Amino acid sequence: MTSILDLPEEIHLLIAEHLNARAIYACIRTCRSFYCSFIPRLWCDLSIKRYKRESMDADLVRAKVHLIEAINYSSTLTDHYYTIVYPRLHTLRLGTFYADEKEPTYLQTKPPKKVEFVRHHPTIRKLICHHKDTLPREFWEVIESYWTDFESLEMSGMVKAEAVDPFWTVCDKLQTLYFSDLNLPESLPIL
Repeated sequence: MTSILDLPEEIHLLIAEHLNARAIYACIRTCRSFYCSFIPRLWCDLSIKRYKRESMDADLVRAKVHLIEAINYSSTLTDHYYTIVYPRLHTLRLGTFYADEKEPTYLQTKPPKKVEFVRHHPTIRKLICHHKDTLPREFWEVIESYWTDFESLEMSGMVKAEAVDPFWTVCDKLQTLYFSDLNLPESLPIL
């Protein structure tokens, strides 16, 4: 009789798609074969958030960049997380926050680091952006110029008057748009 270890790795990957992180973690501790099959799935969608004092070590993230396809960057991360380049990144979630989350302003990453981050990731197809702070004009200009496969934007927050034109230029090229609590300048006509 054939065991689960005899199944091809493609089948293991299909199984991994239906497991939560806890189940995948249990599988990778089972044997070397499962470790090799399931570890990419554990790292493919990563959420890095700063809790109380510590966040996931940036060096550990750098060691696994080849596995990461989607990432959630909290706005409380320090600047050195924004220097990491992910060659397979296709989904970026920036600054997702919750009403009860208190963020000290000294922890917030400055906009130029975010601009450089988007410049180094032209493979991104989906951006989910829930920001308390506003993103500069350059952020949207870089997305317009560098992200050739960009197709989906989900956003809440504020767009400053100076960034409205490049923001709408980016939105005009997308297949999917979802806005929730989006604040635009009052003097701007909405169509």
